[in-house]
Amino acid sequence: MNTPTSMHRTARPGSRHRHRHQRGVVLAMSLVLLAILSLVALYAMRGSILGEQVSKNIRANEVATQAAETALRYCEDRVRTAQALTIIDAPVTLTPGELPDQWQTRANWFDNAVSNEIPADQLVAANMRPLPVRPRCIVERFTLPPAPGEDRRAVAFMQPHLITAIGFSADYERDASNRAISGGETWLQSILIP
Repeated sequence: MNTPTSMHRTARPGSRHRHRHQRGVVLAMSLVLLAILSLVALYAMRGSILGEQVSKNIRANEVATQAAETALRYCEDRVRTAQALTIIDAPVTLTPGELPDQWQTRANWFDNAVSNEIPADQLVAANMRPLPVRPRCIVERFTLPPAPGEDRRAVAFMQPHLITAIGFSADYERDASNRAISGGETWLQSILIP
C-alpha cells in the first residue's frame, strides 16, 4: 500500500527576510522613478509655457508692425494725393545729411496739432478686434540743402517729406509722459518726394 506522502516545503533560513527586503527596494525604486517622471513633466510644462509666451510676443510684435505699416501707407497716400493731413514744415536751416526731428519728441506723438491719428475705418478688417491705441504718423516737409557749391534754386523745387509712423500692439498701455508701460510699439520711416 502506498501511503500518500505529504510534501511540505521547508523555508530556507533568511528567505522570508529577503522577500520583504525586495519589496522595500521596489518601493524605493518606484518612488525615485516617480520623482524623475515628475521633474521631466515639470520641465516639459515649463518649456510649453515659455513657448506660449514667445508666441504671444511674436504675435503682439506683428500686430504693432502691421499697424505701423498701415499708418505709413495711409500717410504716404495722403501726401502723394495732396489730401488733408497735418504736415510740419521743417526749418530751412537743415545742414546736408540732417533730417527733421519732430518725430523724436515723445510728446508730439499724441498731440493732434503735430501727429495724425489713422481713422478707425482704415484699420478695420473682418473679425478684427479694435486696437486700444490707433497708429499715428508725423509728416515733416523739408527742403533739401544744396550740395557745396550748388545754387539753392537747383533743389528748391524738391519738397521731400519725412514720414514716421508708429503702431501699437493690442496690449499697449502708456504712462503720463507717453512712455510704454506694457505692450509694444513699432516705428517705420520713409522719405517721399511727391
